[in-house]
Amino acid sequence: MARWLVTTIGLVFVLALAAACGGDDDGYGNTNNQAAATPRATASKAAASSAAAGVTGQLELSGPIAGTFSWNNLAINNCFTNLVDVTMSDGKDTFISISGNDKGEIRLASAKLPSVYDGKGANLNMKADGLDVQGLLNFDGTLTGSGAPETVKGKLTIQCP
Repeated sequence: MARWLVTTIGLVFVLALAAACGGDDDGYGNTNNQAAATPRATASKAAASSAAAGVTGQLELSGPIAGTFSWNNLAINNCFTNLVDVTMSDGKDTFISISGNDKGEIRLASAKLPSVYDGKGANLNMKADGLDVQGLLNFDGTLTGSGAPETVKGKLTIQCP
């Protein structure tokens, strides 16, 4: 009798386990993947409807690197209310990474510079709205590194969703 009871309990356990793990149940009580995907699809559409990331405006550089630089759908490396760092190009073969922060500091890096250049002259005015960060970053400063000084001037409008 005890053997029959152990076998019955074992069989009930295996059937219960198979019922819990089998089928198309997504773990939230949905029995098909379309119902489970609907909230994700709606969330994706909502995210896509917010403003796209982007940087408009231009920077004028003079010194070891000279030219007009724009964003051209490159990278927004960091985007916070107290720091923005973007990658820009002159549309030819020169790329720069430039950052400005709420302390007025500017940092410029490029493969065409002998070192990272630092200086003052950033005016950062960014605001957060939920997860979106947008605002202005003005540059007007002279930067120093291991070569001749670099001057940067310009205004960027930044949108980071």
